[in-house]
Amino acid sequence: MKKLSIVLIAISIIGAISIPLGNPRFLVISLSLEVLYIALAILSFKYRYIAIPSIILAIIVITVNTLSSVHTNIILSLNPLPNAILLIIGAYILQIMLIVTSITSLRE
Repeated sequence: MKKLSIVLIAISIIGAISIPLGNPRFLVISLSLEVLYIALAILSFKYRYIAIPSIILAIIVITVNTLSSVHTNIILSLNPLPNAILLIIGAYILQIMLIVTSITSLRE
């Protein structure tokens, strides 16, 4: 469970850094996701089955970011570079880590 909590906290930190760089139109959605990740991180210290909604959320985040033409363009062009780096880390690397740590925590 500690690994799952660490990954959820890392996603929250990357998200908090990314929000000011993103499009202001999506501020409410971004803040809602951050609150959700923080809540999951807090609950993961106590409840084992937080891993299940974490897996679902990670799959949704990866899918939506992949289908977004703006996000795909930022990643492929690396322009602006800070946004691309945060997007790759937060939307893909940490989400995959969330899926893996969630599955391993369910197996324990």
